Amino acid sequence: MVRQLFQSTKDGSLVLLEVPTPRPQATEVTVATEWSVISSGTERAVRNLAGSSLVRKAMQRPDLVREVWRRARVAGLRDTASLVRSRLEDQMPLGYSGVGTVLEVGEYTGGLRPGMRVATAGAGHGEVQTVPALLAVPVPEQVASEKACFATLMAIVVNALRLGGVELGSRVCVVGLGLLGQLAVRVARACGCPVVGVDPRAVAMARASRHCDQVAPPGESARVAVAEWSEGEGADVTVVCASDRTPGAARAACEHTRERGTVVVVGDVRMDLDRRLLYERELTVRVARSYGPGRYDHSYERLGVDYPPGVARWTAGRNMAAALDLLARGSVDPGELVTHRFPFERVAEAYEVVERDPDSCAVLLSYDRRHVESLAHGAKAAVYARSRGARAAAPTTGRRGVRGGVGLVGAGSFAERVLVPGLRAAGFAPLVAVSSASGRTAERLAERFGFARTSTDARRVIVDPDVDVVFIAAPHDVHAPLTVEALRAGKHVFCEKPLAISEEQLTEVAEALAASDGVLMVGFNRRWSPWLREARRVLTSVAGPATISYRVNAGRIPPGHWYADRRQGGRIIGEVCHFVDTCMALVEARVVRVSAVGGVRDGADDVPTTDDVSVAMEFEDGSLASIVYASVGSPSTPKENLVVFKGSRTCEIDDWRRLVVDGRSVSRPRQDKGHREELRVFAQAVLGGDREHAERALETTAVTLAIVESLSTGCCVVPRVP
Repeated sequence: MVRQLFQSTKDGSLVLLEVPTPRPQATEVTVATEWSVISSGTERAVRNLAGSSLVRKAMQRPDLVREVWRRARVAGLRDTASLVRSRLEDQMPLGYSGVGTVLEVGEYTGGLRPGMRVATAGAGHGEVQTVPALLAVPVPEQVASEKACFATLMAIVVNALRLGGVELGSRVCVVGLGLLGQLAVRVARACGCPVVGVDPRAVAMARASRHCDQVAPPGESARVAVAEWSEGEGADVTVVCASDRTPGAARAACEHTRERGTVVVVGDVRMDLDRRLLYERELTVRVARSYGPGRYDHSYERLGVDYPPGVARWTAGRNMAAALDLLARGSVDPGELVTHRFPFERVAEAYEVVERDPDSCAVLLSYDRRHVESLAHGAKAAVYARSRGARAAAPTTGRRGVRGGVGLVGAGSFAERVLVPGLRAAGFAPLVAVSSASGRTAERLAERFGFARTSTDARRVIVDPDVDVVFIAAPHDVHAPLTVEALRAGKHVFCEKPLAISEEQLTEVAEALAASDGVLMVGFNRRWSPWLREARRVLTSVAGPATISYRVNAGRIPPGHWYADRRQGGRIIGEVCHFVDTCMALVEARVVRVSAVGGVRDGADDVPTTDDVSVAMEFEDGSLASIVYASVGSPSTPKENLVVFKGSRTCEIDDWRRLVVDGRSVSRPRQDKGHREELRVFAQAVLGGDREHAERALETTAVTLAIVESLSTGCCVVPRVP
């Protein structure tokens, strides 16, 4: 177990949590931290927002308020309130600039090796962190770790100066002389630029004065100082590092900048700019996004795909390397900005200093060197955390019973809000082990629901002798491999949809199932909704084939969403499978032919990640089903509408809230997508050894894969069920 600092999203309180030692993914490294620096401006703003009232949070993030109301209209108040409570109860890591020793590397991490000293970006304040390999930059031997921990903060100002087009001799004005402003002054001076600094605090001006041609408080004094310094022209580049909820800092920056100059905004400032001034001087205003190209880019950070220098010479990682080079040459010394040092155990005191001492600047956190070395020595040992106190180790139980021990792989929002409460209500017990990639969410679920053990390694959960039933709610690309491993280990398996994202994976699952006596069920929950079961009862009273029309208002996904990652199978495999299974539950006949047409949007050409598709399914008994899955509808329109025509009967399910039979509503208006009933049915299957559900899941998955093939080939496809 290792300790990491978290902040409550609800009230801003700080807590040091013990979490399982994280394991790196293929493009990540695990780093034992030596030093980290508190970014006072950024982290103070985050803490203030988290500690504010709900009203103030709403005022500062009206976009999220609109999203909550939109969801409430579509999904209902109860479901929305549950989601909001879950998010408010979450704990977010703090910190993003540090240095440490590499403990373990993923498969695709370039030249990084265990034992190397690296500066890290994006990693929080914690004893051990996983970091994208492209944001873990080797530290030159002559740079002390106490200074190397500033590399990410320096990369932020390096990126800002590059955005401003700073050249040798460019006049640079820095507005706001907090920690980032102080670093900006020093980096600009190291680049051969004359610098003027603006800040209302005397102590901040004093810190910067040795590296500036002039310093001045804002207002008339600053205007006069900038005019004298620039011979009446103004700064070529003004970098705004202030944090100001009034428009003063941003407007002053424009006043200090010469005609056709550039203003680069780094700090959290209000930007109600004067158009007249922008027009008269033809200013360029740019907002810096963190430490350079690649930051917040899923391909760069998570997939490890670097930008070629010819496309982006100065990426986030290369800006960090440039900052470390400045440190190695002695051109910048951030050590003179350090006002306080605290051991990690006293991190709460460190944050009190940041919040209450206006004269503080750089506050460093140090980590026990002996502990770091012991972690490095044992890095290759698998970690499987056992709880203390109230969470006693789960007892070994008899096999093949609903009370067999439960193991959970994946601890996201769905697992917390739906899956774990549902499996407990269905009678599954005891809760033995839970794993998640970071370990943090696993520890949170363990504390909330009473899992005895936590881990960052899914396979540890699967092979645990006290685990009889494995629930899989991990990323889609590992559903099939984990299901295969669990079946081979003799476990019962509940796998969230999809079961597989390729025919090869599906075949492996089928083979593992055939060789196992375990029960397999996949999370196609809609077939267990009371509204669908009642519709099926009505429709079986009449003979003949059915005609089904299923409309899904799926909505757009934000840029960078994991559904757009081809490795996860895309929206068809990941979500349309739900609607395929629903149609199959209504007809209960084999699908003999599938055809699909789709629209690829936003310049993409990747079939699996298509956002819009129309599917036609032909069943062996002559029934027909059409599914229209669209991303372009109004968010106020209910997500799902299902109409079934058969004989003289018509059944309509309106967003799983009500059932209308032959034009008359026969249900009370409440949404029920069948999650609880599905887990109750799985419990019965485990008790009775019922394997029928697995056969249906294999067929549903085969039909879904046939849809993707039809989109690719433009032809009708016969599903291949293994």
